[in-house]
Amino acid sequence: MNKALHHEEPDRVPISDFFWGGFLSRWRRELGLAADTDIYRYYDLDWRVVAPNMDPHIRPFDILRDDDETEVTVHTGFGATIRKKFDLPMPAFVAFDTDTIEKMETFEFDDPFGRTPLLLGRRRSDQRCGDGFERILRPSSIALPPSTPISPSMAARARPTK
Repeated sequence: MNKALHHEEPDRVPISDFFWGGFLSRWRRELGLAADTDIYRYYDLDWRVVAPNMDPHIRPFDILRDDDETEVTVHTGFGATIRKKFDLPMPAFVAFDTDTIEKMETFEFDDPFGRTPLLLGRRRSDQRCGDGFERILRPSSIALPPSTPISPSMAARARPTK
């Protein structure tokens, strides 16, 4: 994987895929696998599809309503209020803070090169992937393993400045 990211010839073409939550549940059930079976390790896939927080305001989601069994409603760094019903694949965008031209004109973005949790190798409390809605209620400071492939440009930005 690292060779491919550095434009060198790898021993094989890196492969991966993106899996919907419903597919993963059915896959585990039909193969009789444990609920925590990792499909990426099971099939020796080369990378994971991840959707890091790319909101213009980098902060944890504000949880407005949380029914562990059926749905959650959150307010994001985009200023969007989103309701995710767990039995449906896509969330519903309920409202936006920036809903007028005047609000758009005064909107300010966070510094994208600031010392964000993504660059510091920490997991966000609001990472999510696919049609699921993974929430880690307490942010952790789990560092990425040294072998984690990252692009050279990302590595340069992640280096601490003096």
